Amino acid sequence: MRPPSDHAGRRATFLPRDCAATPSDTERQLVQGILRDLPPEARDTVLDYYISLKTWPLALLLGETRQEQQRLFRLLADGVAGCSDGQTLLLSSPFSSTGENGDIIERIQGHLHTAAFLDMLAEATTPGNEGRAYFLGLEEVSLSDLQNSLHLYLQLLTGGEGVPPLPANLFLTLMIVAPPPEHLPIPLLEQAGVVYLPSLPLPQAPHRLCPPVGWQRLFLRSALRDTAQARRRLRHLGLAGQVEALLREVQGLAPAELSPSLAEGIVRYLANSFTTEGEGLFAPEPQENLRRAVGQLWLERLLPCGSGPLAPQGRQKELSACLEAVLPARPAHTQPPPSARMAAIPDDDSDIQAKEKVR
Repeated sequence: MRPPSDHAGRRATFLPRDCAATPSDTERQLVQGILRDLPPEARDTVLDYYISLKTWPLALLLGETRQEQQRLFRLLADGVAGCSDGQTLLLSSPFSSTGENGDIIERIQGHLHTAAFLDMLAEATTPGNEGRAYFLGLEEVSLSDLQNSLHLYLQLLTGGEGVPPLPANLFLTLMIVAPPPEHLPIPLLEQAGVVYLPSLPLPQAPHRLCPPVGWQRLFLRSALRDTAQARRRLRHLGLAGQVEALLREVQGLAPAELSPSLAEGIVRYLANSFTTEGEGLFAPEPQENLRRAVGQLWLERLLPCGSGPLAPQGRQKELSACLEAVLPARPAHTQPPPSARMAAIPDDDSDIQAKEKVR
């Protein structure tokens, strides 16, 4: 039976009583719920997508089959907001063919002015729904059209040319059916997260219980799109100096490639790989979590943007040397216990933690 709708255009959703969040819920519990029952080789891909959505206004899924992309999109969206009606939507891309900008804008207007999209937009912008997360996926996007018309996709986020702006609680994913390219343009890497799907298909998502509704608020409040706040989170974890040193090392390898915008995106991604409580999402220990997050960035941002003597086939060794020089691997017996890591976060960050805390 379909839930009734109220007069404001927002669907009323009836949630089981045990779906309420508790004060002890953390973002790491949210992530563990999403990754539950997945094989180890698939977890980093899902986690990379999760962090990319928190970091950039667009997330790109590059894979060789449409089914893999659909599974990854629904796995994450259902893991955050799966119990709520009308918060996940997959649409075919308006860029089904090439054309002039005017034709593309007309296709965007015609496609996104559908009832399904407008219903989601109305619900996401309804007062009181700021704590709900909405996930919009555009399927079968052409990489060439995206490269030529990136500014038109960005208009989806800010409004313009008759396209309503997307609110901050609505996350846009573009799905590109193609093998991972050896080269991606710097402007694309500055504005979008890039997630490469593994060659093996992701497993079919198992049946899941309704996630606590408070996990949506955890997801939204943990996301950092502001670089200054991202640097502050890293500083409180004692990692800001290492991140800046790593960026300087990479800048020395390829000064023309690491633009300020690309560097800022890297800082935000690394900060978003930690929760507001200071827990790592890739690994509990901060140094190991940072190493694994940097490893993802090597694959999706620094290797694909290379050219010349530091092209992808020749730069893995140089980048790995940078990582080892700044973040050497630590033996397990030298890693501090979780209580010591949490104590390292100073009390003067209480204003940020109070802002991001789930009420």
